[in-house]
Amino acid sequence: MTLFDALAHAAARGLSTFLPISASAHHWLLTELAGLPLPDAATQAAAAWGILAALLLFYRHDWSSVISSFIQILVFRRKPMTLDERMPFFLVIATLPVIALGPTLAHLINSPSWPPLAWLGVLAGGAGLLALADRASRKNRRWVDWNWIDALIAGLAQGLALVPGFGRIEAVWLAASLRSYTREAAYPFACYALLPLLTLDLIRLNPLSALSEGAPWWHDATVAIIACLTGLAALGAVHKGLRQGRALGGYLVYRLLLAGGAVLYLAFWKGGL
Repeated sequence: MTLFDALAHAAARGLSTFLPISASAHHWLLTELAGLPLPDAATQAAAAWGILAALLLFYRHDWSSVISSFIQILVFRRKPMTLDERMPFFLVIATLPVIALGPTLAHLINSPSWPPLAWLGVLAGGAGLLALADRASRKNRRWVDWNWIDALIAGLAQGLALVPGFGRIEAVWLAASLRSYTREAAYPFACYALLPLLTLDLIRLNPLSALSEGAPWWHDATVAIIACLTGLAALGAVHKGLRQGRALGGYLVYRLLLAGGAVLYLAFWKGGL
């Protein structure tokens, strides 16, 4: 894989991981429509390291508070009371359904056999689901209202992320909206819930052995840096929009336009769907 191809995959993944525009759909569009080669294990691992770094750097103060609170619970053996003290348990609860049901759901869905219209239908339909949930949500629950039941529901909703074209961030955001959380409370938890999954992805990719083969170290380092920078840019853009009171409309319109454009491209340029 050339450096250009690797950087294109890294930039697309860095942006689409943290924006509600479906990382899996962009991966499919790059490989199936744009004709880029599938990223090798080293490129995937380097991009995953970059995305993980972006997640840790952007929320560095929050992670520091969570870790400090969790250590105090262990040292003083007290019952977790604050949200920072309970957050590690919530993340575990939100991850367990994915670990338990993920292999079965992935086998049933079998995304490699999906036709293009199925991918694009989920990309567009996901925008409709998010719009309806956001509109119907009462938005009367705040960040401090997160509890283990909502974490479990968010974890179950992450099964939707296995459906090609939907997205991890979108799945948790959808569940949080249906549970009446504000956008400012839904999005950060959706990002937090990525931490265990990104860690599991790195373990699955076996990054140390993958990075020891093929391309030189600077190639993978550049991929990781681009994934990190684009991830930070995406996180900053969403949080800026939340502070300014902007809704999801722009991202959802983008999903619809992307799906529509891909349909037209396949129908008139490729000669069929």
